[in-house]
Amino acid sequence: MSRDAVVIARFDTPLGLVELRVTGGDAVSVEVRAVNSMPELPPGQRVDAAARFDARITANAPDVCPVFAFGVEGERDFSPESGQFLEAAVLEKGFARLGLGVRDVEWMLSRGVALGRLPPAFRSASADPGDPRWLVQYTPDGLRVSTGPLAPGETIDCPFAVAFVTAVADDDVSTWFAVDMMLP
Repeated sequence: MSRDAVVIARFDTPLGLVELRVTGGDAVSVEVRAVNSMPELPPGQRVDAAARFDARITANAPDVCPVFAFGVEGERDFSPESGQFLEAAVLEKGFARLGLGVRDVEWMLSRGVALGRLPPAFRSASADPGDPRWLVQYTPDGLRVSTGPLAPGETIDCPFAVAFVTAVADDDVSTWFAVDMMLP
């Protein structure tokens, strides 16, 4: 993440402080709405806490390409856990599990996000999530979301979700379900 990245939201967990950061400096205006709600999970599943952050970025300059980073620093196990319309990461340490998520490019395109708002590399790259030019990238700390060039006054909305659970079994998928259910 570049030096001009600023923290726009935080969420404290047993695995550390989850931060949502964005680049762009004075070239963007940022609004974040925190939605702290517990999703209604299937029987037998639970999370200790969950939150959604609805980020809205408006360009104040031409051709600005903001980048979001959503994650937590520190030593822990990491695994990408994508699903239909979901890019998620599960991070574990001891008996604690943390899920992070954002909607994928298919969801964004199906909801009317113009192809021109996606990163230029995405428009010319293959639709392979392993490609480093992909819209949502997995990083050792969580997820990174790149946007395409924005014109002055142009706005992008991007929701992010986080959930954690402690004293969890190895095969528990509660955080993944919670993150998926919290996103629009």
